[in-house]
Amino acid sequence: MLLESLASILLAPILILFEAGFVCSILSRRSMRWSNQKRDDGETSTMDAKAEHLGHCTATALAGCLSFRKLPQFFPRLTPVLIGPLLAIPLSSHSSRVDLARLSRTRGISLTPAESDPPGALRLLYRR
Repeated sequence: MLLESLASILLAPILILFEAGFVCSILSRRSMRWSNQKRDDGETSTMDAKAEHLGHCTATALAGCLSFRKLPQFFPRLTPVLIGPLLAIPLSSHSSRVDLARLSRTRGISLTPAESDPPGALRLLYRR
């Protein structure tokens, strides 16, 4: 549970940056390309992660430096929001690794309640 919470804390600001980018694109009337979501065992390479997140990392580093310089008393409160986007590239490439996903599943990490404690009807199906 602690690992899942930590992952959510780190990933939330990254997702917010993506959503903000989508909103800015729509408001500026730029076309958006929505491709199908990958559902296979494809992993994100480090190069792909850099291509997607380098702008986020750079903007976050600049925002952190500016905050530290202009509002040093506020900077410690801002660090939890800064850490995720600064680590976006390794988080993206490592969180897509199939071997780590399988390992976490065997250890019961990130399972839904129905997976960790299946309802009675599902347990009956599993027995057959």
